Amino acid sequence: MPPSAPLGNVTLVFTDLEGSTELWEKLGAGFQPVLARHHAILRERLAARDGFEVKTEGDAFMVAFARASDAVRFALEAQEALSGHAWPAETGELRVRIGVHSGEPLCITDSATQRPDYYGPAVNRAARIAAAAHGGQILVSAVTWELAAEARDAAAATDLGEHRLKGIERPERIWQVLPRSLAARAFPPLKTVSARPTNLPLPTTSFIGRERELRDLSALLDNPATRLVTLTGPGGTGKTRLALRLGTEFLDRFEGGVWFADLSEERDGPGVALSAARALGVPLAEQEDPAERVASALGFRKPLLLVLDNFEQVVEAAAATVGRWLRAAPKARFLVTSRALLGIAGEREFEVPPLGLPSPAHDGEMTARIEAYDGVRLFLERAREADARFRVESSTLPAVAELCARLDGIPLAIELAAARMKVLKPAEMLARLDQRFQVLRSTRRDLPPRQQTLLAAIDWSYEILAPWERVAFQQLCAFHGGFFLEDAESVLRLPAEAPDAITAVQTLREKSLLRAWTTPFGTRFGLYLSLQDYGRQKWRESSTAEERDSLSRRHAAQCVALQESALREKREFTAGEAERIEFDRENIRAVHQWAMENREATWACRAAVALAPLLHTRGAHGEIVRMMEAALSLGGRAEVVGVEAAMFLAQEYSWMGDSKRGLAAIEPARRWAAEIGDPVQEARLLLNRHSLGGGPSEEGAALAELREAGRVLESAGSIGDAVRVEVAISRLVRRRDAREALAVLNHAEALASRSTDRFAILPLINERVVVLDLLGDVRGGLADLDRIEPLIRERRDLPGLATWLRARGRLLGFEGRHEEAMAMLTEAEKILRETGSRPSLAMCLGAQAGTLLRSSASYDAAESKIAEAEKLTREIRAEAYLSTILNLKALRLIRIGQHEEAERVLIEAIGCATRSEGPAGVGAAQANSYLADMRIAQARWPEALGPINEAVARHESAGLRRLLAPALIAQGLVLLELGRAAEAVKAEERALSALREMGSEQSEIGIRARIYLGRARAAIGEVAAARELFTRARKEVEVVAEQMPEWGEALRPLLKKLKEALVVRPA
Repeated sequence: MPPSAPLGNVTLVFTDLEGSTELWEKLGAGFQPVLARHHAILRERLAARDGFEVKTEGDAFMVAFARASDAVRFALEAQEALSGHAWPAETGELRVRIGVHSGEPLCITDSATQRPDYYGPAVNRAARIAAAAHGGQILVSAVTWELAAEARDAAAATDLGEHRLKGIERPERIWQVLPRSLAARAFPPLKTVSARPTNLPLPTTSFIGRERELRDLSALLDNPATRLVTLTGPGGTGKTRLALRLGTEFLDRFEGGVWFADLSEERDGPGVALSAARALGVPLAEQEDPAERVASALGFRKPLLLVLDNFEQVVEAAAATVGRWLRAAPKARFLVTSRALLGIAGEREFEVPPLGLPSPAHDGEMTARIEAYDGVRLFLERAREADARFRVESSTLPAVAELCARLDGIPLAIELAAARMKVLKPAEMLARLDQRFQVLRSTRRDLPPRQQTLLAAIDWSYEILAPWERVAFQQLCAFHGGFFLEDAESVLRLPAEAPDAITAVQTLREKSLLRAWTTPFGTRFGLYLSLQDYGRQKWRESSTAEERDSLSRRHAAQCVALQESALREKREFTAGEAERIEFDRENIRAVHQWAMENREATWACRAAVALAPLLHTRGAHGEIVRMMEAALSLGGRAEVVGVEAAMFLAQEYSWMGDSKRGLAAIEPARRWAAEIGDPVQEARLLLNRHSLGGGPSEEGAALAELREAGRVLESAGSIGDAVRVEVAISRLVRRRDAREALAVLNHAEALASRSTDRFAILPLINERVVVLDLLGDVRGGLADLDRIEPLIRERRDLPGLATWLRARGRLLGFEGRHEEAMAMLTEAEKILRETGSRPSLAMCLGAQAGTLLRSSASYDAAESKIAEAEKLTREIRAEAYLSTILNLKALRLIRIGQHEEAERVLIEAIGCATRSEGPAGVGAAQANSYLADMRIAQARWPEALGPINEAVARHESAGLRRLLAPALIAQGLVLLELGRAAEAVKAEERALSALREMGSEQSEIGIRARIYLGRARAAIGEVAAARELFTRARKEVEVVAEQMPEWGEALRPLLKKLKEALVVRPA
């Protein structure tokens, strides 16, 4: 049995056949048997030493061993076997290079091949060691040679010393190991980069991540036209570390070497040149111009890469040094790290980004995925270096991820925080980040001063700014989450000697104090949190109270201006507006916080109202309530923004299922609107009051109020609100007549077509889907939902999406597409639980229960949905929907035979519906239908007749075809069993007519209606017609039974009764 892939400490062996390309070219297909013998020799030796073949690519093998000594013996025996084999004359002896290294690679099973493979630094090092060897040579790392004590007797070993391997920063001590029989073999120098001249300092810590940056920078430097690359970024972003790593990667690409000059102590052009000369080993005469001497030396050197580190404080010298050297030495390349651009011809900027971090919603991510982010990896690595006892558990990883995010992914800040793990846990460190400049300090003595504290790193950047640049930097720190150029122009107030705002922003960006990124709305600028905290502290120290207040007001005015403009003609943002305003979410929150701290009631309301529509679409209802309550707590005033704040608060209370508090919220706003004499706001408040159930109980009075409000709003051009009034009217009248409600909504659609707001149609379509459902037009409802889906998804409207999913899922359930229905309803439930809408969640759970009961999937699952929905509806006192839930509860009880309990529940449902909708309401009619169904199941025919007649009458008066058809079918059965067959025929024919109008004649209830109609016709002597119905129904039952076996089981006994009726009355 072949060995399995070893885990833990693994010894990896890479082999590669030297000159294989030339042999294939020379021999063509004739080389295949030779290669096959090569493979056979290696596999024989591999099996003898319990090695695991990881993979083979062409003539190269990657194999793994649990024991280092087995790996070394395999290599020795393989070389002996290859050397001793009689190879064809045309190939000669096959010379194979072999590299061996031990470590703890990550072992992952490939999803495509289902074979394990190895990844990580140990694999990279083993491959590089093999690549350094020559054909017939075995190279072994020092760690492997130390572990392979048992194999040493069989080997002739030579210590080849330390070598730099391509792409690996730390040198590797390498041993040449040969079988004693081949000890006389001699080889050229190893193919490592050690032979290249360099003075790159050896790093003292491991390099983490940055794979993408290294790839992008390599592509830049590989381009012959790119000769000067400047790595920019604020202090601590890892520019120097990245430059050193890149220099190591490029050692083998520059014959003249890679050289490193630290300019941190230099303050002028001659100092830059002297540092460069020392790095390059260029001798300087006493009177010689060092910049010119370096230029001359570079011109005669082979192609080289010169790394100039920490250039920011000497950028004025860039033209006289780097600019001159670029012209004098065409073969030289320059890699510069600087917090400011050099500003010379040919410069290519590479902004060093923060380390990769999990998104803010990382809570659901697997531990392994969180640990894979570069920022988290760096923290964990440095924490373990600081304290070998440090362990991170899955429960603490979210705190680590948040800590790294709060530090902006800045490597220096992360490393300083990790060093504190000796005395603090990640959560404790998080709690102290408000004092980040005091906490983030290092006790290491080998670091330069500017890297020992986060404060020192930022001080270094701040000190190189001109006075006016410092003022601009401080004022731009007023922004939270970034700003656009026009925002800066509105907020900045600079000294007379300063240039315009555009130049100020550009200058700070070039000095790495601002970040910039592209958005659909233009370039956006921002600051890292640590820089922002620093700048605000400097502003507090250097400005007057009057200046600080003025800046806060300019910032507030600019941040709410766009939102107020967008909402001037409507109540909601368009998709584009929402996307734009999303960028300023943090700015508006900051305005609200400033207003609350300074008891600025108007500003607090303006900020809350500006953000509310966006927050609503994102499902952040709790935040809206908190912002509005806080703003109004400062003392409401008779002004439009206060009225709007109260209306938004009432809307959110309604969404969360607290109508009582919603009504309380708008009462003072009604007084304010009256005081300022604003009929539009009064009309909106009236609409809100009706939506919360606070309108007149008598329908005529309620309709009169709403129609007057609609007239005012339409006259004022507030079309979206006028459409909402029509929707409110529909909700009132559909309780007694769904056909009238549909006519109202058709008028509303014509009204919405006059609006420039494409989203004005959404509330009326949602209402029309409910009305079409009552009218039995399920397909019409689905078509309407298909029509508005793009609008909802375009706006990223979570509550709207949940409503859409719930409505569509419910209708799909009526069509028998139960799996699709449950999938949509489950997705809606997830959104509603996250956003906290109790009324909508109750309706969603009810729709799920109804779907489960219709499909007979699980009465237990239906029970749990009904129980939770009932609890929610009782808590929020939603009697109208409580009657629906109680009807579902009773239906389940009827299905499982608990008739007495079902009857009690139905009587309560009738009471709830009558109180909330009036005696002609849908809920009471549905409850009567179920009450009749229960009595039918018990064969209590006389007692069933009253409720079913009541249900038919109510459904018919309201035009509710979907509910009317099953009620007529039940009525016909009751009449048949009571001996009133002629009336039963009429009832079943009316039921089939209603089903035909809805396109549902072929459904399960359509078959049931035909069976009952057949029995009724047989009872009045129309046997031929009854036989025809029996023949059709029998075929339909067999078809249905194949698709839905439970329906077949329910229909066959009914079909049997029809057959018996035909036997009793032969033709």
